[in-house]
Amino acid sequence: IDRQLELLKDVFQTLVEAPVASSLVCLNIVGAATTLGNKDEMDPTSVQNLDEALEAALMASRSCLRELRCVECNMAYDTWGVRALASNLDEYECLEVLELVACELEQTGARVLGEALQFCSSLKQLTVRSAQLDGVSVRHMIMALNPEHCLSCLDLSHNVIDSSGAPALCTLLRSCPALQTLILAHNGLGSASEALAKELAYNQTLTWLDISHNQIRHKG
Repeated sequence: IDRQLELLKDVFQTLVEAPVASSLVCLNIVGAATTLGNKDEMDPTSVQNLDEALEAALMASRSCLRELRCVECNMAYDTWGVRALASNLDEYECLEVLELVACELEQTGARVLGEALQFCSSLKQLTVRSAQLDGVSVRHMIMALNPEHCLSCLDLSHNVIDSSGAPALCTLLRSCPALQTLILAHNGLGSASEALAKELAYNQTLTWLDISHNQIRHKG
């Protein structure tokens, strides 16, 4: 485990030292920390070093990075993933695409990320797919968005969002004027679709809505 942490740290430190960091426009992090095991098994010093290395890599590219994708990265705990990401979101001057796929944010990670999103006004596309988001988690994230955001695409598919997330989704439709695409497929919205339908009657910007595979019955 500690050896894998050291390898990841070396990768991020190399990125910081490379001249390309100052002109990096797209960064993909795939599979980091998925095989590192339980956080209790990790050496605290190694985890801290990895935190610092990743944060430095993100900071080095903050003035030019436009797309950031994290796939299968463990962000459920307060370890390197969500903390390093959230602490730098307000520093990105031109970040337009943020994708977190199979990162297991859950409620704690969603709250930390949501608090940071309110400062990332350049974001146009946000994907948080297969991250174990429930109704509470999605509320943390959506309530952080404000009318000044230019978010046009939001993908929250393949999570566990149930009817308790309906109020937050309705707020999103009312308060995010640039939103054109909303993907909520493969969740558990169920009866929440009725509230969404009422809100959609007044929405004039959304052009694509996917709520397939949500256990929507006849009334919905």
